[in-house]
Order: sequence, then C-alpha cells, then structure tokens
Amino acid sequence: MKTLEEIEFRLPLQRAALRADNSPLTVAFADPVLRGEGLKGDTLGDAMAFFDISEHQAHRVVCSCLNGRTMTAAQAAKRVRGVMNRSHEIAAGIAMAAVVAAPAVLLLF
Repeated sequence: MKTLEEIEFRLPLQRAALRADNSPLTVAFADPVLRGEGLKGDTLGDAMAFFDISEHQAHRVVCSCLNGRTMTAAQAAKRVRGVMNRSHEIAAGIAMAAVVAAPAVLLLF
C-alpha cells in the first residue's frame, strides 16, 4: 500500500484533502461496513473525522516520512493498533491521576 507524502509539510486544507490510490485510507473506504458506518471518503480528513484521531496519530499511521513510500497491510495494522493503544493508555493515565489527586486537592480547601 502507498503512504501519504509528507503530511507535516502541507497546509491544513491540503492535509485534509490528501489521498493516494491504494493507501490504507482507500482500503478502509473500500470496506462496505465502514462506509455504512459513515466513512465519507478516502482522504486524510475523512479518516481523521471518522476514526476520531488527531493529525499526529494519522501522521504516525500513514505518513511516508515514518513508514516509507509503501507499507504492507500488516505494517498498517500494527501502526493503527499502536496509535489506538497509546490513546487508551493516555486516557487511563489521566483518569488515574485525577483519582489520585482528588483527595489532595480537597485537603487544600
């Protein structure tokens, strides 16, 4: 599969419109289940909105500077899992910090 060329050097509107034939994004858009769930197209912006991911996360998954000009389906899946696992770890860490810090904050009042 093809990656997207140097996402980080594009203007925001250009970045959202980025696409490439035979990219992980076109593979996702070819899936009738994802289209049925609301995936609107195969652009970077469509994928970021549908999968609720940041530009940073999208960059890690599909940018050529991190992945080379092409990647296998297995490599793409590994990147996606890594980005999603990291998001869950961060959310869990923030929740845990709030639980631990709450009693200390109450002592201030």
